[in-house]
Amino acid sequence: MKQTIYSLTVALIFGALTPSVSQAQSSALDYWPMKVGSTWKISMKAGGQTLVQDITVTDNKNGVASLDYQMNGRTVQTEKYKISSKSISRLAAGAGGTSTLSPPVPIIQFPMKPGMRWKWKGTINVNGEISQASAVLSASKPVSLKTAAGTFNATKVHMILTVAQKGSTMTIPNDYWFAPKVGLVKQEMTIMGNKVGGELVSYKMKK
Repeated sequence: MKQTIYSLTVALIFGALTPSVSQAQSSALDYWPMKVGSTWKISMKAGGQTLVQDITVTDNKNGVASLDYQMNGRTVQTEKYKISSKSISRLAAGAGGTSTLSPPVPIIQFPMKPGMRWKWKGTINVNGEISQASAVLSASKPVSLKTAAGTFNATKVHMILTVAQKGSTMTIPNDYWFAPKVGLVKQEMTIMGNKVGGELVSYKMKK
């Protein structure tokens, strides 16, 4: 059962990764641009392995953006986000975006102020198997973050996700670093004692 929770949680929360800029941001989408055709290459480390993911924004209409995750040229995951100037919230993930979250999990809230906190409570549906879940999120002040793609002025969002399924409960800490005008540049989480991390290697933003 814990392995089931582990698998669905990795798929649902490990998803998605700007040069240092000083201007004030005016929208949640400044932290994670969702223009169709924008791409990111992410180096992931999990279970002692290093993997490379290519992420592409494939659709953006009616307030919903879709991101396609590929490894070795094969799509392994599709994520969907409800987007607006005020927030970016995860709607779905997994193969074909079939694993859903209700209501959507707000990953970014605007304006992003150091010390701000917000909460989420809902369900995760994976192939008809429903888990109760909740999360507490908080934002930190921007820091200088060096990656293979460059050095970015990034804001960290810390999320503590709790997932309950058939008597088993797991609490997973998860950290995202968002940089203006590019998106997610780094992510780290620990689940069942296993560390999973990802870092931006390169990117190309559509105007």
